[in-house]
Amino acid sequence: MELPDHMLDILNIAACLGSTFEQRLLQFAWSKFFNATIDLNSNYDFESAIDDLIKQEVLVKISETPPRIGWVHDKIHEAAIALVSPSERQKYYSRVGEILASELTEDELDSAIFVIVDLLKGSSTGNLDDPERFKRARLNLKASQKAVRLSAFESAAKYAGEGIALLPGTAWDDDYELCLGLYSIGAKAESFVGNVVVMEKYCQAVLAQEHKPIEDKFDVYNTLVDNIANQGK
Repeated sequence: MELPDHMLDILNIAACLGSTFEQRLLQFAWSKFFNATIDLNSNYDFESAIDDLIKQEVLVKISETPPRIGWVHDKIHEAAIALVSPSERQKYYSRVGEILASELTEDELDSAIFVIVDLLKGSSTGNLDDPERFKRARLNLKASQKAVRLSAFESAAKYAGEGIALLPGTAWDDDYELCLGLYSIGAKAESFVGNVVVMEKYCQAVLAQEHKPIEDKFDVYNTLVDNIANQGK
């Protein structure tokens, strides 16, 4: 089955968004990535392309409100991923992640935060300047906070850890609130999954901020006390 270029472009973007995704998010990322315009009078507009891909049993509509789409089979998803060469794939994913992070509203960003952070995480951080490091770390903090709300503590720990790894050496001085948030939520999440050594390391980083208000440290004190209680001490 050969598909026209515009459909392959849509599948390229869809492959980045996971096994299921909102149609609106796919349309937004595709239009920004390719600077596409939606021509309602054209046979090649986005919605017509999606309908054709569903008819050809490449994609399947999972729900109507809001419209959500998935892949008919994992193998098709894998084939769509392979449309972008391995050497270019991470650059491609990062570009999609950057578009979503920069262009979505606050509510839309919260809805898609896991997808965005996962798209960005594989890119090289060696050449990032400090403002970009802080921007990505804030996204990781958002992802970690959302994961905690969902009681997904393993994911919360992962996102917090990735956010902390992005912080430059002067981060506590440059953006205290961001550091406090990442280390506090990271300590809580690591405690829930039983990583006591990492939890204590994060707590000590917060407690080491000697000239900051004691109330800023309540979360990590609570985490430490809960851990002691759980050990029967």
